[in-house]
Amino acid sequence: MKIILLDAATLGSDSNLSLLEKEGELTTYQTTNSEQTIERIINADIIITNKLIIGKDEMQNAKKLKLICVAATGTNNIDIAEAKNRNIVVANVKNYSTEAVAQHTISLILALQNSLVEFAGESKSGNWSKSPIFTMLNHPFYELKGKKLGIYGYGAIGKRVAEMAKVFGLKIIIAKEEV
Repeated sequence: MKIILLDAATLGSDSNLSLLEKEGELTTYQTTNSEQTIERIINADIIITNKLIIGKDEMQNAKKLKLICVAATGTNNIDIAEAKNRNIVVANVKNYSTEAVAQHTISLILALQNSLVEFAGESKSGNWSKSPIFTMLNHPFYELKGKKLGIYGYGAIGKRVAEMAKVFGLKIIIAKEEV
């Protein structure tokens, strides 16, 4: 069985691929661009990708393809309908980053609301310690309580962000996607 990992660089340098090597002949590419994709997957039984688009053209040229693994939570880079037509299973890594992404989102909100980058620069430059009033009031900072947070995309990550944001007293507005 031929297993092709198309964009290993997106997985980080600490990925252990030894289990994949036991399952078949693993070929790993650090990066693959769209022009290289078809050539690289032509004899694949399994494709593992993170960011590359695998659409109709790619699938029709990979005649042996049985499985597309997306090393991410989303599958928007895969033509799911085409895969279904060809009896190709598509799998992803559901919920692997929910906590980290939600936490990062909240940290960015806090950084913006508290002018964190600006105040860190003031501290690093020495301006803060030189202040005659022993504080800095030249950058705005705002309390989150009572503010509204709009969330577009209310899957696992969006729900977790809302849950965390409520702790700060934010009012949550969920955007509805029109189809």
